[in-house]
Amino acid sequence: MNIEAHPDDETQAHWEAKMERGWREGYGPDEELMDFIEKNREEFGEEILDIGCGNGRNLVPLAEKGFKMSGVDIAQAGIDKTKERLDKQNLDAVLKQGKTIGLPFEDKSFDSLYTIGTFHHNIWEEIKKSFEEANRVLRDNGFFFFHARSINDTSRPREAIDDEKEIGFTAKDTSGGKQGVIQHYFTEDELKMLANDHGFEIVVPPHEEFRQEPDDPDPEHKRARIYTVFKKVK
Repeated sequence: MNIEAHPDDETQAHWEAKMERGWREGYGPDEELMDFIEKNREEFGEEILDIGCGNGRNLVPLAEKGFKMSGVDIAQAGIDKTKERLDKQNLDAVLKQGKTIGLPFEDKSFDSLYTIGTFHHNIWEEIKKSFEEANRVLRDNGFFFFHARSINDTSRPREAIDDEKEIGFTAKDTSGGKQGVIQHYFTEDELKMLANDHGFEIVVPPHEEFRQEPDDPDPEHKRARIYTVFKKVK
């Protein structure tokens, strides 16, 4: 395993603590991601990058299927937990600690990549840089499977923060498990703009998933996530 150091910051401290407490342990992989890969396996390629691999809930099942996996996460605790899971099954992957704005991999290293709930932990300028980085490490015609918070999310009270003008908004939750952590809430138009500006085309149109948080019975409080799939065209 190749594991690199990363400087401390507020988001990292938050995720180190969540991983240490066992965040998402016992959860299965993202069903929409797995379904897309299954239906497009030949085009998806073999060398895959998981941006924000966390405890390996998506990376490990894909390694089991024979993909050559790499993972990057801001939290060392997440890297450690992924490594433990891989070791238990005699599987291997390249794991590095790092940020979306500076992926620790060479240009055109991967056939495809995906990110589940990671890019939204950035301000707008960093989101644009993260898309540049995704393009840089991806080979021509590679897929980029994307999942993040939607502007239609009403699951937690939040307070907007000053950010570069954009269509969606950036905020910090004022309660709940991600209280005080920067999160951006995306619109469909933003994703289309980011694709156009950073060398991608959209192959699966943006669409939303809604559900209610189990600890909050209020029907007005809905968790909303946005999915899309890009392909690198330049």
